[in-house]
Amino acid sequence: MKDLFNTENGFKVLVIVLLSTIAFGTKAADFSGSVGASSDYVWRGVSQTGGDMSADLNLELSQGGFSAGVWTGTVDFSDDNDVETDWYVSYNREVMGVDVGVGYTKYVYSPIKDIVSFNDSSLDFEELYVYAGFDNFNVSHSMGRDDAPDYTEIGTSLLQVVDVSYGDYEGIGTNVTLSRELGMGFTASYIMFEAESDSFEDDNNLVVSYSYSF
Repeated sequence: MKDLFNTENGFKVLVIVLLSTIAFGTKAADFSGSVGASSDYVWRGVSQTGGDMSADLNLELSQGGFSAGVWTGTVDFSDDNDVETDWYVSYNREVMGVDVGVGYTKYVYSPIKDIVSFNDSSLDFEELYVYAGFDNFNVSHSMGRDDAPDYTEIGTSLLQVVDVSYGDYEGIGTNVTLSRELGMGFTASYIMFEAESDSFEDDNNLVVSYSYSF
């Protein structure tokens, strides 16, 4: 029992419990999603596509603060894995004027033909996270399972014009991101990454992305 959440079985249990709550609750669950594309998929300061374009899809069910969904996007690590699929569950609510949340995400990397497979890859990992937001300030902390590193991020909005965030990826590097919505679903972001590991290099990226929600 103590190792339940160290395996994909733990994730499946969470999804089943959450989806059952949504499906058999007193109110109908809300379905939402989005499709998008970006000039580069930069995550926590590091390009996941080698500087190339990426496309993504997100599908989500939510009810009463509970959410369960899947996000998938193209990646390029110069190996057989060309798709990242993130399965997640979360719970969010407001407490004394503060938005708080907890969640769990399983990151799965695979060839596109195995996109719905739960077969383990050496790149796969899991995180638990906590979040708090008040007014235009927010902070989150993701705790990597097993040997995965932790990640902490704080963010705010400057004059409601530019979103600014600072992230610290344990043992990997730090990043500062400046983002501005351009309208019609487009966003421009400038990401500055400073490496803390010899496996990565300092990098700056200008990314333009588009997202359509439904």
